[in-house]
Amino acid sequence: GLIVQLGSIVLHEACEQCRQWLNAGFHVPVSVNISAVQCLNDDLVSLVRDTLSVTNLDAPMLELEVTETAFIRNFDETLHKFKELKEMGVKLSIDDFGKGYSNLTYLRRLDVDKLKLDMSYVRGMLNNQRDYEIVKTIINLGSSMQLELVAEGVETTEHCDALIKLGCQLGQGYLYSRPLNSKQFFDYLQTNLSADRRA
Repeated sequence: GLIVQLGSIVLHEACEQCRQWLNAGFHVPVSVNISAVQCLNDDLVSLVRDTLSVTNLDAPMLELEVTETAFIRNFDETLHKFKELKEMGVKLSIDDFGKGYSNLTYLRRLDVDKLKLDMSYVRGMLNNQRDYEIVKTIINLGSSMQLELVAEGVETTEHCDALIKLGCQLGQGYLYSRPLNSKQFFDYLQTNLSADRRA
């Protein structure tokens, strides 16, 4: 019963961290998972608006990730809230797409920016033809709708190469980095983005 309060803390900390990166010269948007319970909370939109204001963060720097289960309980109410968030400039993505109901109504009516392919299919795509075809279909669907696509659970260069060939240009997983705390990630930014700037 603490997810709403915890989610509020996580949202604020993430936006505050993003502001610190910006102040240091790194333009790195931040993604925050929003639970189904939070989506039903009447204060969601005002919470996001107030958090952006307090942390002095522009709305496009924030992306909210929701799973398909967030829409099941009250789709119309959630749809209305998401429209308000989009009008503010906040980015929206559907997390773990393909794992849940994969209801195409969500894609037709929700103005989302990104689909995240569930890692269970990504990990199995090299050894299981059905997983490969599911990944291929989701990538084609997202591309045809001009949605950004992110593959979860990318752990090998073989996975990366196969996804690029299918048209998925973004990935997350251990191939790129293990989870990092804020200090470790700041060091990562300094090492990698600073080197890119010098180049």
